[in-house]
Amino acid sequence: MKELNDYLNINNGYRAFTGRKPLDLNNPEDRKSLFNRLQSDLCPDHLTMDGELSRAEVKRRYEFLIQVQEQLEQVEKLELTY
Repeated sequence: MKELNDYLNINNGYRAFTGRKPLDLNNPEDRKSLFNRLQSDLCPDHLTMDGELSRAEVKRRYEFLIQVQEQLEQVEKLELTY
């Protein structure tokens, strides 16, 4: 779950900068918020930084974000089984 934790830390860094409380993977509402942010990051304009990134960087970002999505879905699945 390294990618998910890295993504969470990045987002919590932005949240701290803007004075908002950090997200917690143990909180279902925070997971939903993180998932919504992830979906935004995966949209083409954000993923490519409006076309400013190289294909290699877009591919790297896409693969990272897909891993984050899979790991977040796994956390949700684990939560539902208890």
